[in-house]
Amino acid sequence: MRTRQNILAEQSIWLKLIILVIAFSLGFDASFRQLIWVSGIFLLYFLIDPEIYIKLWFALRKILPFLTGYWIFATLFGVLFPDMLLFSLQIIYFLLITVYTLGTVDIEHFIQDTRRIQRYKLVEKLIYLILATSLFIRNYFTLLGERKPNRGDSISGVMASFALLVKENYAQALAVEEQIQTSFKQTHQGRDLLSFPNLVAICFLTVLVLVGAM
Repeated sequence: MRTRQNILAEQSIWLKLIILVIAFSLGFDASFRQLIWVSGIFLLYFLIDPEIYIKLWFALRKILPFLTGYWIFATLFGVLFPDMLLFSLQIIYFLLITVYTLGTVDIEHFIQDTRRIQRYKLVEKLIYLILATSLFIRNYFTLLGERKPNRGDSISGVMASFALLVKENYAQALAVEEQIQTSFKQTHQGRDLLSFPNLVAICFLTVLVLVGAM
């Protein structure tokens, strides 16, 4: 089943992969000022598809306990405040990259963009595995967003709720398999790289590299 398309979803998976690699490379060696700039570029870029902010907010809420724990332990072990701040900003920046590359992938477009390398059986099985894993993760987080644990729940209650979510997600395995197989059968040709969404991605990549080099 196809969802409503937008510029970010229409972009080539190969361009997104290039952006992912370059953006991650910039993030490892970037200064605090550079991270602020490149993160701001991503946030402005997301204005193309405002719905991605909802996914970003959901992801931020999920990593908040990790960041809180990091700050507590880093303070106890005497980590300098600038280093703590830089690491936290790096985590948020990497989250921006991940939400962009994974949160805007369309199944049929993914199959179309990888059509030429699907002639190899091993590659085809790998693509199938990637799609299945992606759909399982998406379904899990969808269920997780629909069923938020109550603050008064005990630890055993939270664990039981988690086990139920995993069970429900696993029960959808057949539907996921059918969705992927249908997409493989309906998608017969690749896509043209010369398109407006891809031009937008190339412009964004150029700006990202220039800002990251400042």
